[in-house]
Amino acid sequence: MAKAADTAHIASQARRLYIEELLKGLPALVAQVSTTARALLDKPADHATAQRRRDLTQGLIKHSGAWHNAMANGL
Repeated sequence: MAKAADTAHIASQARRLYIEELLKGLPALVAQVSTTARALLDKPADHATAQRRRDLTQGLIKHSGAWHNAMANGL
């Protein structure tokens, strides 16, 4: 049977690898969310929905770097 220290070390490595892989995917996630928000601007909508979409897209563009950093720092 594996020692408790070995098990803890393996678990620590697994967590570290998981976080590294999440961090690799974050830029693509942020870019895809921004791209999808921009694509929504071209879709027909009532005035209120169009306004919310425009505000969302502007906010994502303006704060995408900070959003990415906050998610990365949270991991």
